[in-house]
Amino acid sequence: MDPRVCSLYNDVSQLVGIDGPKKELIKLLEEGDGASAQQLKVVSIVGFGGMGKTTLANQIYHTFGKKFKYRAFMSVSRHPDIMKVLRGILSQLSNQGYSSTEAGDERQLISNILSFLADKRYFIVIDDVWSVEAWEIIRCAILENNFGSRIIITTRINGVAKTCSSPLANHVYELRPLSVVHSKGLFLKRIFNSEKQCPPHLSRTADDILRKCGGLPLAIIPFSGLLANKAQTVDQWDEVQNSIGYALQRYPSVERMMKILSLSYFDLDHDPKTCLLYLSLFPEDYPIKKSRLIRRWIAEGFIQGKSGYTMYELGERCFNELINRSLIQPWGINLWGEVTSCRVHDTVLEFILYKSTEENFVTILGIPNLTIKPQSKVRRLSLLHKSNREDILQPNLNFSHVRSLSVFRCSMEIPSLVKSRFLRVLDLEDCRLLEGHHLNSIWNLFELKYLSLRDTTICELPYQIGGLQKLETLNLEFTLITALPSTIVRLQRLVHLLIDRGVRLWDGTGNMQGLEELKVISLLEQSTSFSVEIGLLTNMRDLSIFWDIPRSKSSSYLKKRKRDQSLLENSNVYINNVVDSICKLVNLHSLSLDMNYGCKDVLQESWHPAPQCIRKLAIMGAIIRMFRIGLVHLLTSNS
Repeated sequence: MDPRVCSLYNDVSQLVGIDGPKKELIKLLEEGDGASAQQLKVVSIVGFGGMGKTTLANQIYHTFGKKFKYRAFMSVSRHPDIMKVLRGILSQLSNQGYSSTEAGDERQLISNILSFLADKRYFIVIDDVWSVEAWEIIRCAILENNFGSRIIITTRINGVAKTCSSPLANHVYELRPLSVVHSKGLFLKRIFNSEKQCPPHLSRTADDILRKCGGLPLAIIPFSGLLANKAQTVDQWDEVQNSIGYALQRYPSVERMMKILSLSYFDLDHDPKTCLLYLSLFPEDYPIKKSRLIRRWIAEGFIQGKSGYTMYELGERCFNELINRSLIQPWGINLWGEVTSCRVHDTVLEFILYKSTEENFVTILGIPNLTIKPQSKVRRLSLLHKSNREDILQPNLNFSHVRSLSVFRCSMEIPSLVKSRFLRVLDLEDCRLLEGHHLNSIWNLFELKYLSLRDTTICELPYQIGGLQKLETLNLEFTLITALPSTIVRLQRLVHLLIDRGVRLWDGTGNMQGLEELKVISLLEQSTSFSVEIGLLTNMRDLSIFWDIPRSKSSSYLKKRKRDQSLLENSNVYINNVVDSICKLVNLHSLSLDMNYGCKDVLQESWHPAPQCIRKLAIMGAIIRMFRIGLVHLLTSNS
C-alpha cells in the first residue's frame, strides 16, 4: 500500500498544527482582484517526505474545494503510469466511472480532458510529483479558461515546486516542521488521547524524543504510538528514546516512516545516494560545512568526473540536489545567497545511519545501543565525543582496511595510523587531544587524499608530508603552525591549501600546479619571489590574500626584521607584481583581498587585463575609491 494513503484519512480531530498553514495556503489561492482572480493559479506545497503535505492538501481539498463543482485529487508517485493518472483526473472531474475514460493514447486522453474543462471552473490537487517531466504531461491537460480555476501540487523537490507553480511571486509554499508547542500537542494527544500535561517523571524523556523528531509528524506519530502501548515508566520511555533509529527495524509501527524515507532515498542516483549515506559519519545536530563535505566526497571517490566541470563543481551539484530534495537542511548562507553549511534532520540521520551500518558502509563508535556487526571490516570510522578506549579495542573490529577516519572532539587516545595504509581521508578537525606524535607515521599513508588538522593545537608538520603524493586537500586553519616544511612544494596534486594568516610558504610554490584554492596568504610573510610565483598557478579558482601589520607589530618591531622592512620599502613594486600575477590566473572565479597597509593607491589602476572568469570579489580594509578598480568594472560587465 502507498504509505501516503493513511494521510488522506486522518481524523480532523487528530490533526495538530495544520490550521496556520491551511489559512496561509487558502489565502494564496484566493488572492487577486478582477481579471487576475479569474486566471488559473497553480500553488506548490514543498517539504520533506512525512512533513504533512498530503494531509494539508487533503484538508484544503475538502474545505476550500467545496466551492468548486468540478474537482479531482490524484497522486502521481515516483514512477507514474501517466495514462492512469490522466484517466483518474477525468473520472473524478466528470463524475463518471474509471472504465468510461478509456482512450487510445495520452494525446487522445489529454484532448478529452481539455474538451471537458473548456467552460468549467475546476479545482485539482496533484499529489506527490517527483519530476518536471511528469508535470509537463499533466499540464498539457489543464486548460487556462479564465474561470478562476485552482491547482495544488505537492512535492518534496524544490526544483519541481518552482517549475510547477504559477510564474508569480509567493506561489511556492514551503511546509515547515511543527513548532515545539504543536509537536508536543500531537505527541501527547496520541499517547494520552488529549493534549494534557505530560506526567512530570516522563517530561524530560518526552522532550528528548521530541527533539529527535524535530517537528516531523512522520516521526512523532509512530513513536508516540509506540509509547501509547508502553508502561508509563521512565525505564520504558528511556528504552524507546535510546532506540530511535534502530526502531526502524525493531517495531512494525515505524514501518510507514521507513517506507516514506525509502521513497526519497531510492529515487536518488548512485552518486547522491552514496553522498547522503556518508553524512551518517557526522554527529547529531552537527553543522557541516559544504566545502569540507565536498572535498571529502571527492577524496572518497564518490564524485565521478565529467568533461567541462571541475570535481568541486560536480560535488556542489550533488550537494544542491540533496538540498533541493529536502534531504539535508540549509544552515549557513553567505553574502551571495549561497548555502555554505547544512544540517541533517535527526529523523533522516537515524534512517541513513541505519542504512549505512546495515551495509557496513560506516562504523560509528560513541553511539549508545549501536551494535557493531561481528568481525566487521572497518571501512569508514567515526569516533564521536562519547567514544572510549574500550570501543576502539573491540576484538571484532578490523582496522587494516580503514579508508576514512573522522574524530569529533573525542576524549580518547587517537588510534595508531601505522597500519592504516589504505587511508584516504584523515579528518581531525577540532580534535583537542591531537599531538605531534600522532602524525609520526603519516609518511606511511601513501593513499591519503584529504588531511584536516583544522582548529587543533598542532604547531608543526613533519617534513614527510612531502611524500604524500596523492594529497588533494590540506587544511591547517586555526592551528599553531607558522611555517610549512620545505617538502610541501612536492605536492603536485594538492588542490586545496588552507592556512592561517602568518604562515610562510617556501620558494617553489609555483611548482604546485594542481592548486585551485589557496587561502589565506599573508603577503608580509612571503619572500619577494612569491609575488611572481603565484602567477604560475594557472588552475587557481579561489584565492584569498591578506596584507596587514597586526596591531601588536609596531614599525619599530618591523625594522628589526630586514625582510619585512625591505618589503615595506618596495611595497609598490611588490604589490604591482602580485597584481600582475593575479591577472594571469585565467581560471580565477573568487578573489578576496584584505589590504590594510600601503597598497590602496596601487589598487586603483593596475588591474589590466583583469581575470576574465572572476565572479566573486570581496575587498576589505583601508581601500578607498573602489569603484575605480578594474575588477569592479569587470564584475559589473559580467553580471
